[in-house]
Amino acid sequence: MAWAETLPSGRYRAGYRIPGGEKRYLDGTFTHKAEAERLAGQAEAESRKLGWRDPRSAERTWGEWCEEWMRGRYVEKSTMRRDESRINSRIRPKWGDTPLVDITRHEVKAWAVELKNDGLAPQSVKRAIALFATSLSAAVDAEVLAANPAARLKLNIPVNLNERVLSRKEQRKLFAALETDQDRALVAVLLGTGARWGEAVALAAGHFKIKRGTVRFRRAWDAQNGERIEYTKGKKRRSVPLAPWLIEIIKPVLRSAPEGYLFATDAGTPVDYSNWHKRSWTPALLSAGIGENTDGKATIHTLRHTYATEQLDAGLSISEIADLLGHASMSTTERYAHRRSKVRAEAATAVSDPRSKPKKQAKPRRAEALPGNVIAFPTAG
Repeated sequence: MAWAETLPSGRYRAGYRIPGGEKRYLDGTFTHKAEAERLAGQAEAESRKLGWRDPRSAERTWGEWCEEWMRGRYVEKSTMRRDESRINSRIRPKWGDTPLVDITRHEVKAWAVELKNDGLAPQSVKRAIALFATSLSAAVDAEVLAANPAARLKLNIPVNLNERVLSRKEQRKLFAALETDQDRALVAVLLGTGARWGEAVALAAGHFKIKRGTVRFRRAWDAQNGERIEYTKGKKRRSVPLAPWLIEIIKPVLRSAPEGYLFATDAGTPVDYSNWHKRSWTPALLSAGIGENTDGKATIHTLRHTYATEQLDAGLSISEIADLLGHASMSTTERYAHRRSKVRAEAATAVSDPRSKPKKQAKPRRAEALPGNVIAFPTAG
């Protein structure tokens, strides 16, 4: 029930309680007690209406809200560790003591420039902003904020679009340098399906449907926690077509595969990334003479970039490639959109000169790859 308190000055202060029992007072003082009680009663009644938001809830600092948000947030352990590191190193020092209500779009944009000027890579800047925006979206969902000041910002921060890809010649040299059937099969899966490392090493023989020419990605291996996750990143299970050359490489491994993981250690656990990188990947690159170029070093993740790039060059749409890669957001796949320039350049010559006589067309050769998997057989030579 609302009330009026008499102050030493003889004026009155209007008080009421919000849902939950917390005391609140109206701003200012009043000459008449009845007026103070009436206005306090109105404020109390307003606080009990459906959809009412406490106007003071947004006065808490971002740091205080972050603690509450993180306690109720469910993400993978590895994601949580990365986010906590980014929060502690980048976000909390800037926004920890700032009241939520004082965060503006202009200040967030200025912060992005600060991060870039501090030498942070463009992609890392975008990830920090995205995580900050996610925390503020949660505040909107909790009815702490009316709107997210960091939502859909146009930052105009350039990102290096020249992802390292392997040329066809480099692919052939790489396969010629790999020493075991298992190594060749693992690289074939990474290159020929665009799988993430954790998805590839979590595969079992039963995930391959050779007659159908597909492989099903339905789980992943979390190396940091040493546990299997029963879904892939983005929680999207997907089937990817297999080219004939990939099937040829994978068959010997499938025939000899034990129960459990296809790419496994003697202990039965999935192949360790660091060990395989040191034992197989680096020696193969050195043997093949695949060094660093203007786009950077060739990493294991380069195989995924190569897959996506070749699919795009073959004419697949961004949405089709997003499905093949298992991207939860189309914006992630848009990083390959700059490759469209090559496709568009070829499109410019697709229409022949109408003034010239048509040339005799040769019979088209039979396609050597299934639709959706256009990487050629990386034979040695």
